Amino acid sequence: DHVTASRERANSQEFDLEHIQSNHEGDLIDAIHAARKRVAAIVINPGALTHYAWALHDALEAYEGPIVEVHLSDPAKRESWRHLSVVEPVATASIVGKGGAGYVEAIDIAIDACTKINE
Repeated sequence: DHVTASRERANSQEFDLEHIQSNHEGDLIDAIHAARKRVAAIVINPGALTHYAWALHDALEAYEGPIVEVHLSDPAKRESWRHLSVVEPVATASIVGKGGAGYVEAIDIAIDACTKINE
């Protein structure tokens, strides 16, 4: 599964992966705030929250590390109301339309960004 593959990729680069899944915007916002000063990067699939969750945007904007947005499908190829991402403006990168493999790519981007910050 994508969590196991992502964890293995992170561990191979001497990073740990903390997985949090919630369908509740407030839980995700709390997790983002708790990650400040404790987590090197955030990989997030905001799902349907992508299009309207400005509080999620604000929480991510306050986070000081790399943020990689992941979508299993490509929202730009779906209904027009899905084309707006409120997360994209605060994301370091976005991975779309690559299914579960997009998470592993996001881990690579996050690790690369963290490595560059620490050089």
